[in-house]
Amino acid sequence: MFAQRVSVASRQTYVRGGRPVDVRDAVAEIVPAADELRTLRDLCTRSISTREMLAGKVQQIIEGVEGISPDTVDVLACGSLARQEHSDASDVDYLIVSSSLRFAALRDAGHQIHRLVAELDGKPGASGIFGQAVGMFDLIERVGLQDDTNISHTRRMEILLESVSLTGGDIRSQIVRAIIDRYTTSRSSMGPPRFLINDVLRYWRTITVDFQAKRDGSHDQQKMILRYLKLRITRKILLASSVLPLITVSPSSNDRDTYINELAALFDDPPLCRLIATTTRLDDADAVENTRVVCRVLNDFLAATGSKEQRQRFDGIDWDDREQDADYMALKASADELDDALAAIFTSPNVIEATKSYMLF
Repeated sequence: MFAQRVSVASRQTYVRGGRPVDVRDAVAEIVPAADELRTLRDLCTRSISTREMLAGKVQQIIEGVEGISPDTVDVLACGSLARQEHSDASDVDYLIVSSSLRFAALRDAGHQIHRLVAELDGKPGASGIFGQAVGMFDLIERVGLQDDTNISHTRRMEILLESVSLTGGDIRSQIVRAIIDRYTTSRSSMGPPRFLINDVLRYWRTITVDFQAKRDGSHDQQKMILRYLKLRITRKILLASSVLPLITVSPSSNDRDTYINELAALFDDPPLCRLIATTTRLDDADAVENTRVVCRVLNDFLAATGSKEQRQRFDGIDWDDREQDADYMALKASADELDDALAAIFTSPNVIEATKSYMLF
């Protein structure tokens, strides 16, 4: 018997009162008590406020630079802003995505956006992946083989899995749809998209391998504790919330355009919303309870690492002495609890066959 599939067309549409439903609303579906998961709810409010403020200023910049417009250029917020987990200690990860070849105009816009982010005491991560202008073609066509570098793969995955438009234009939706089309071109059936699933799994494996390379290499060892905890908590939740909807998907028809549009719609929601929407459709009380565990673990992690002072304290922990630190050990125990919860979801009766078919072999 194959795994129960979740209909994309009949999945919960996260819209309430004329606006997209956010993490606060999704969490309320399974943890209705307002005094629970307080940090998760508060950071969602903060993230939306920060994003809206940035969006207004970014739109002014794009509209004010001659030669480009929201029809040809978008600025995509990625990472914590898109996940709705942004705190005052978070990086501001963004990409300028363009179908335009007006390079001087793009440079001008890029400089202005960089200054805007700096004024907010924010910056993109130090990897060089974000804070750059990239072409739509490179994001869509360089899939696999030598030209698909670590950077191009990461950008493609980040745009697909955790990004939001700051201009309000259609470019993000065009890119997401084109990326999914690229992954599903050779499909004869409209089931789970194995090519895409494999590349999402590749992204997760790349992140884990890169962590170990940084741990063994010359990278800033002060940041290793937080990198490790982020890997085991926020990055793992991103993986689960991206793969689970894909391996259990059941499109409403065999029409290819409908199939692509419905897959693309999955990635309009923040990752945690995707996970909650999927598990609440599995007709499995244990899966929903384990999703509550996921939310609690994420809430506790964000509460313990949300301020600059908290992060500086973790940065001061020597890697070899980490198990002597009570705060680290508490979060490590939470990460272990997360592992158990996600394993239970992916091996639950309605999912296990899909897990075997699409995640193992």
